Amino acid sequence: MSRAERSETALSRGGAKWGSTGREEAETALHDVMAQCMSEQTADSSQQLRESQRALKRTRQHLQLQEARSRQLVTACAAKLRDQQAEAARAEALKERQFQRILQQLAVLQSKLKREQKLIYQEMSEREQLSQQQARELERLRRTNRRLLGKVTRLSAPCARCGTKPDSGISDCDEPDELAPKQAKTGGSPDSALASAESSDTASPPTAERGIMKTTREQRKAPPKTVTFSLSDEPREREKSAPRRPPLPLKPRLILPPSAHVNGATFGQPSIVSTISQLLGVELEAAAGAAGGRHDPGAALRHTRGPGELPGGGARQPALRG
Repeated sequence: MSRAERSETALSRGGAKWGSTGREEAETALHDVMAQCMSEQTADSSQQLRESQRALKRTRQHLQLQEARSRQLVTACAAKLRDQQAEAARAEALKERQFQRILQQLAVLQSKLKREQKLIYQEMSEREQLSQQQARELERLRRTNRRLLGKVTRLSAPCARCGTKPDSGISDCDEPDELAPKQAKTGGSPDSALASAESSDTASPPTAERGIMKTTREQRKAPPKTVTFSLSDEPREREKSAPRRPPLPLKPRLILPPSAHVNGATFGQPSIVSTISQLLGVELEAAAGAAGGRHDPGAALRHTRGPGELPGGGARQPALRG
């Protein structure tokens, strides 16, 4: 039961008991009770107000703390953001510098490549010019070799007037006409001399210079004409005493390829130039002997080429018979 209800109950009891006088006392008691109730309510309200103020104060403190924390967080985030922005700016600047450096290196590399390309083009043009010059030189050497080969072929062919071979060193075409009767008187029968010369030619081992001209001599045989010889008495007596043998069948001969030069001597097949010089030397010596006196082709050959030697001075290599 509340205070108001208690006060009303007391008033009703007092009114019924005392009448009018008692009513005044009841009103006074009621006022006292109401004042007491109001004082109690005021005290309760004051206490609630104080509690509310304390709660508000705590709330304000909490809000201030939260605000401070928020400000700290905002400051930290702002600092972190500034750091990130600075880091991004530094990374961007670094990338820009690296990009510029790469561009510079690419420009330098491009210039180097252009220079190398120019040098390569220049070297290729020089090599092409050199190859063209070498091709022209080879063509010129081929023409020269063809001319020399034609000359050697003409020199190695048998004489049309006397039928002798140039590499034998015996030819009366180079001698004067007044020496021909003397050589005809001193020489033996031409048929026996020709047969012995042919047999010695086929039986003896092939030399380098004779092996070169073998194909030409096989194709063009000497005609059976009268040939005068100017040989010494001893070789002529040996030819007379030697029995006549039938000529051996001619076979193709394979000459070994030329080897290296050792002390100025060439071993193997002589060159075209050495063959031409040998033939020209024999002709010049024959002409000099005919002009000075009686000509001895055998001596000219012995003076020009020793036994078992090539025109260059090297040893004779054995030829392979096919």
